[in-house]
Amino acid sequence: MTTPIRYVLATLPSGKQGTPLDDDELSKYLRDHCDRDVDKEREARHRVRDAFYHDGGIEEMRNVVTKTFVDAKTAERIIRMLPLSQFSNPTKRIVGELSTVYAEPAKRKVGGSDANQTAYSSLVAAMCLDEQMDKACHQFNLHRAILIGPRVRVRVGSDGPEIVIDVCSAANARPIMHPNDNTHVVGWLTRIQYRTVRGATLRTPTWLLTTDHEWEALDERMHPIADTYDAHGLGVNRWIPITNNLHAPDFWPGNDGEDLVAAHKATWLIEAMMVKETRTASRVPVIQGDTSTMARGNGLDSSETFEAPEGTTVTTVEIGTDIKVYMDAADHSLERAGNNYGLSLAALKHQGVQSAEARELMLAPVRDRRGRQVKIFRRAEAQLARTLDAVLRKYAPAVAFDVDGWSIDFGEARVQLSKRERLEIFKTERQMSMTDTVEFMAAEDPDKTNEQIWDEIVEHIRVETMRMVAMRGQLAISGELGATAARADGAEAGGRPSNNPPADEPAQVDDLSWVEELINAA
Repeated sequence: MTTPIRYVLATLPSGKQGTPLDDDELSKYLRDHCDRDVDKEREARHRVRDAFYHDGGIEEMRNVVTKTFVDAKTAERIIRMLPLSQFSNPTKRIVGELSTVYAEPAKRKVGGSDANQTAYSSLVAAMCLDEQMDKACHQFNLHRAILIGPRVRVRVGSDGPEIVIDVCSAANARPIMHPNDNTHVVGWLTRIQYRTVRGATLRTPTWLLTTDHEWEALDERMHPIADTYDAHGLGVNRWIPITNNLHAPDFWPGNDGEDLVAAHKATWLIEAMMVKETRTASRVPVIQGDTSTMARGNGLDSSETFEAPEGTTVTTVEIGTDIKVYMDAADHSLERAGNNYGLSLAALKHQGVQSAEARELMLAPVRDRRGRQVKIFRRAEAQLARTLDAVLRKYAPAVAFDVDGWSIDFGEARVQLSKRERLEIFKTERQMSMTDTVEFMAAEDPDKTNEQIWDEIVEHIRVETMRMVAMRGQLAISGELGATAARADGAEAGGRPSNNPPADEPAQVDDLSWVEELINAA
């Protein structure tokens, strides 16, 4: 049994139910508790994270440079170098190293009949769920707390509904907390966009209020918009939180992750200064003596020669700063930020190591962090499956499934090994009945089906069998193992094969049809 948000927010300090809020009171409550300065500042900070992760943030860096350098001329010179110094992105690099939960596809199963599993697998493939959850994993490591939610979308000209997964963060979502419990989220406000040529005459929808009972569009002032209320009755909230701590005050994890933002700003600023110094660093010619008779229009450039009159001397002076100072400073900021998450500078710079085992040891802290993230995403995926079940039963029953017996097996991140090392491990595991040839070939080439792999195996066996049959004579002459079988033509031990075999013996090696028949029968 679910309760409308207007009843929940009317709960008295004693815990008793008060009079439900009207539209004006709901709007005031949301503005007072969800549109504070701290909420706007948090939203702005997380928008900067998104901008940095997606190779943006020029305006943010302009403000950084302006505040850092008092001299306007120096600041302007560095600002001009900002677009050219965007080549290093520590935010994307560190977040990418931490987001390995979905590096390999996960295996999801549901109970019941094979038809139920087929329907669920088809839905997972149509949703591109692994790709969407991989995106969510990156966003989780970027923002430390996110929301994911399924949505049924009807595309223009489409035969049926399309299920998509939306991802929100503190950059575009705000929680609605219970009046008497600052750790209990009772609803979500998420930013939405509404495009229309008649927008000037309407209160444009800006927020979507979502609870486990209803959803409703709000304007910029968080006031409900008429005729947008829908009591969906799903019994679950569409939005699923993914966080390290579900019961943190105000839900969001404070300033966690701002170290990445600081490292990004510092690295970008250092790189801009390095580019500036690289542009101006050069050797400047200095002419001493009487230059009154010197020809005009001489080019004083390294790519041109010039003429100096007798009695003058030309020397050069090197100007500029050693750019290695900036390179070391950029590496230092990247290294310290990476160390916060168990990443060494060698791992971030993808430096070569002696073996795959050495790299695994270097990334051991990241593997531990992945293990903790798997627990978080297993809980989120279970809730997502239940939410999908409820949403599809009401809005897309044609593609619904039974969620009972749901389970997930996350794919393990691969260790980067050479082909020789992979084959040695495979042979050892096969001897211990831990794997088989089909599974190994499927891991080597995931695009192939089991039927295609079996066809390849049978074809290899056929060709190799024909090769061994064709080599019977050579084996008999060499005396190697199999020579006795090779003497099926009646040759004596140590003698030459007979040119006239008995009629009841098998055909000569030129006739290999029996090999194909044997394989086809198998």
